[in-house]
Amino acid sequence: MSWFKSPLRIVLILSLAVNLFFIAMIGARIAGGPHDFRDRRGLPFGHVMRHLPEDVRQIAREVRDDYEPRFKAMRTQTPDKRAAVVASLQAEPFDRDRFEQALLGISEEFQSRGALIREKTLSFIDRLSPAQRESLAAVLKEDLRRKPRFGPPRD
Repeated sequence: MSWFKSPLRIVLILSLAVNLFFIAMIGARIAGGPHDFRDRRGLPFGHVMRHLPEDVRQIAREVRDDYEPRFKAMRTQTPDKRAAVVASLQAEPFDRDRFEQALLGISEEFQSRGALIREKTLSFIDRLSPAQRESLAAVLKEDLRRKPRFGPPRD
């Protein structure tokens, strides 16, 4: 126990722990292969794209680029709609109808965004060949088997 009483030894142990942590992080990065997280943002089925052939990833990038201006336009409206909710909450006297309309604006935005995501996904699927759709299905099936998103674990 007296070995841990020296401040220098404690500092050396902490230094060793930090170094081992960084070595493990670098090793995991190298062993995990290239991760194109930035490239996968906004892609249909983006979380599994790295497991698909390059031709499928290219189609997904093209679809993302086609739809990005519409998503960007939607994102510019979001702060105004959220500000309207906050303003309606702060108003004195409180106007329930104004608050409800502000919430409705956000709800409509989410519905529009969901419709655009559906449209983008369908556009992606429409551009795939039967073999490419099969490879996507196989990757998604494996992804669901490995880590269920919701509910109890699957067999």
